[in-house]
Amino acid sequence: MYSFITAAILGLGLTTASAEPLDPDQTATVEGLYRLCKRHDESKAFTFCVAYLAGVAETLRMQGIGGAKIFSICGTPTYGDTVQAFVDWAEANPSEWQDGRSVGVITALSKKWPCR
Repeated sequence: MYSFITAAILGLGLTTASAEPLDPDQTATVEGLYRLCKRHDESKAFTFCVAYLAGVAETLRMQGIGGAKIFSICGTPTYGDTVQAFVDWAEANPSEWQDGRSVGVITALSKKWPCR
């Protein structure tokens, strides 16, 4: 399952609709991922945002099902819900924009859908 998600994310190619490559350094931070997620368009860049968030959310959800209380989420948010939760969290926490995107996504989703 996880290898499928990883393959799907890698298969996106990290390019925009105009075939202009994205700079991996610009997408590795909370700010970089936030900028992709704010696009809400048909680009591969926005598709990467959705796929990345879906992969992290599914991993966190599976950990929650397994009984983990930390670094997990409970519930079944939609892809759109996960994007909006991350965008809302990023906008409320600009001091975290320099952190790695995975840290930001895990923080945003686990705060939105905590396991109790």
